[in-house]
Amino acid sequence: MRVYHDLESAIWPEGTWVFAYQARAFDPPLYLLFPGVAQEVYFDICVEVEFVDGETVFVPTTLVRPFEVHAGDIVYTCTSYVSHAISGDEHWGPCRVLSRAGTVLLLQAEGGERFESSLDMIAVLPRGYRMSDGKLEPQGSGSPDGAADPAMTPVMPGDVLLVRTEDWRRSADDPVTKAQLDELIATDAELAWSVGGAGDTPAAGPRYVSILWRGQPCFWWHGSEVRCARPNDEQLAKMIEMAVALDANVVGEDGTEYH
Repeated sequence: MRVYHDLESAIWPEGTWVFAYQARAFDPPLYLLFPGVAQEVYFDICVEVEFVDGETVFVPTTLVRPFEVHAGDIVYTCTSYVSHAISGDEHWGPCRVLSRAGTVLLLQAEGGERFESSLDMIAVLPRGYRMSDGKLEPQGSGSPDGAADPAMTPVMPGDVLLVRTEDWRRSADDPVTKAQLDELIATDAELAWSVGGAGDTPAAGPRYVSILWRGQPCFWWHGSEVRCARPNDEQLAKMIEMAVALDANVVGEDGTEYH
């Protein structure tokens, strides 16, 4: 317990659902907080957590966070399930939460695939951190001193869209094309297509394809527009930067004009 003597005290009532760190071997490395139930707090700085797989672990309070998931959040889940059976090569990857109905989440993977997952089958990164090249680092890394932490800035309601038309519902009249985005991504080191995202649009029609920003799925292209779900201030600023380069507009689904 002396290892944790500098931690601030915290109260987690017995029976509270939490996300807490559970050591698991991933290749490449991932440092994820998994769902569990708080059992008891020791010396105000260490929480006994029973995880959904039955393992009980003592976790410092800095690696325990509220069990909260909202639309627009980035979570991690196993993307190698086949008919609810784990494949021999289990892989966990980031997905965006599109919606939540009770304990069921509608998720979208990096490649644009949509699927449902239960709350007990996801994990999250420690708040305020991101994975970059297999390393866990603060989200503010590389930002100027005093820059706002994206994890701490308020989010905006609903989706925000980057379109070339005044009315986002008519974006197909003057679409943001793949060729335009290819050119933008080629000149911006912070942006990249997700795996499979740079391929040709399927003959059956466009699908949502994620655009990575600083290595994380953030923006979503759908043939004529780019979307971001509940962007924070930094994400909105990046959308405006992209819109300037593309001679486009940034608007909310409610009609609010940002650029």
